[in-house]
Amino acid sequence: MMGNLSRYIRIFLSVPVCMLLFVTLSHATPARMDGLNNSPFFRDDTDVFAYPGVLTQHSNKLILNADPSQTTGSAGVLFGKRLGLGVFFNRAATNNDLGEVVRLFDLAPSIGQARRLVDVVGSFRLGKGQAFGVGLGFSSTLSSATNATTDTRSNRTSGVTASVFELYFGYSMKQRNLRLDIGGEVTFNTFSVVRSSEIQYEGSLVPSFSLKGRGFLLLRERVDLAFELIAARRSYQVNVPVHSSVADYSRLNVQAMVGPAFQILRAADVQKDGDKKAVQLPPLAARFVGGVLIGYEVVGGATSFGPSGLGEARFEQSVGAFLFPGFHAALEASLGKHFSVRMGVTARYFFTNASGVFPRLREPINSSEPSNTDPAETASTQQTYSWGAGLTFSLAGFSFDASFEAPFFTDGPNFLGGKSPGLFATASLSYVWK
Repeated sequence: MMGNLSRYIRIFLSVPVCMLLFVTLSHATPARMDGLNNSPFFRDDTDVFAYPGVLTQHSNKLILNADPSQTTGSAGVLFGKRLGLGVFFNRAATNNDLGEVVRLFDLAPSIGQARRLVDVVGSFRLGKGQAFGVGLGFSSTLSSATNATTDTRSNRTSGVTASVFELYFGYSMKQRNLRLDIGGEVTFNTFSVVRSSEIQYEGSLVPSFSLKGRGFLLLRERVDLAFELIAARRSYQVNVPVHSSVADYSRLNVQAMVGPAFQILRAADVQKDGDKKAVQLPPLAARFVGGVLIGYEVVGGATSFGPSGLGEARFEQSVGAFLFPGFHAALEASLGKHFSVRMGVTARYFFTNASGVFPRLREPINSSEPSNTDPAETASTQQTYSWGAGLTFSLAGFSFDASFEAPFFTDGPNFLGGKSPGLFATASLSYVWK
């Protein structure tokens, strides 16, 4: 009797400890990655946009996402094991080049394309442990208004049109001691702003592209060396026909991160004293990743002015930023079979140097308006810090993921009264079927 009692006590104490470290990885959503501060070393169904080759690893899944702070959301569905297909609607764009144009040149916010209208992704297996994928994304904005006059021939139309076409592709492989994902993306952007039937600003189809890769090299049991490398060139071009101005800028970014990935505790059996039977405990446990970042980014280009009656003026600018050191860490663990928590943090330290000028695209309103065309050269340092935290509840194939708003931790219990910004920053509901 006492032997059975001591056996049950040991089982009772062992189960919560292992369940505390247990992590369910069958579900993965944008809200989960938001809670991990977008850690690249956690495999997730959102990887299908950066690495389309992984699509068949996340198939047979329906996903609904909500962004309460912006009153918007997205949806997607993935099918197939050997041949995979995914369709997504209104997803948040990884690269928003037109949004950067709005920021750089102070243009109409409606030009920005923060979300893709539709994405279609396909993937197929090449052989054992290998797969290739390709995807297409598209978004468009059209808004216009016509001002009527007594003379119908003098009607004037004003509005904004913008569109984005994105092609992405990827290759993934899994060998005994190495997992590798490679992805590439090419994006074309175009827009125009019309006022009184006259083009004020327009941008042509200037391609932007990026290449990235990540890998997991097995060092020992439950310990990987994780690494990621990114190279990207984003291009921005704006023409201003009303006063013959042209701006042509680009952003070049190279970044690398490397660090350990630990899987803390795997399968465990609690043996009964004097008995051959065993109690099987959860087979997977918490995962922790860390990394050191190094990178370089340069933004540069030129703006040419050729107003009527004036000679052409050309202004150039270059801004370089060296990233080092940077640190990233993320942890995901479970508080039981159906509930898990996660958190991720990233800190970056930059050395920046800027030279040249960045003039406005429009002409001065009057002679007393301050000019921003005086040459300048500056050097500075800056730090950035970001973090995310979230939770998951899963049951019977369904999973609810959510990431917290920062004020949940920093501004007290305002969310209890339903005050802005509330409890969750993003929320996702997914369902997996076999």
